[in-house]
Amino acid sequence: MKVPFTVPVSRAIGALTLGAVLAAVCMPALSQPGPHPEGMKAHRMVDEADRVAFAQKRLDRLAGRLELKASQQAAWKAYSQVVLEQARRMAPPKPDDKADAAAVLRERAEHMNQRARQLGQLADATAKLSAALSAEQRQVLDASVREHGRFHHRHGGKPGGERP
Repeated sequence: MKVPFTVPVSRAIGALTLGAVLAAVCMPALSQPGPHPEGMKAHRMVDEADRVAFAQKRLDRLAGRLELKASQQAAWKAYSQVVLEQARRMAPPKPDDKADAAAVLRERAEHMNQRARQLGQLADATAKLSAALSAEQRQVLDASVREHGRFHHRHGGKPGGERP
């Protein structure tokens, strides 16, 4: 009785098969584009037009859920203007590459102070809108404000998901 393959030939075939499987598994990873020239900064930066468009889309959705009456339009318009203006101003200033640490921190502190003033304006506009709404509409607005800004993509895809 003859054995069709000898041990060294079967090992060679096994090694080639293993190599082919590994290559098939690794090829998708190797075909991905390389890192962006600006690094992670490119992923974080959203331009003004995109921020405003996103804010407008969110406002349109909220207006549809609120089912605003004609008597509520003035308060809604004031609220919308504040939201859209904040979307335009949201981007932090680019730090000076040659600034010392203290100057960078002062600049960040000033930006946070500006942001705090803007949030105060938004709170005032929200209070005026809330006063013009019915109890049911207020619940919709309150839920929308509570949900806005939450990070829903944590571990498990749930708000406040557990961290490892």
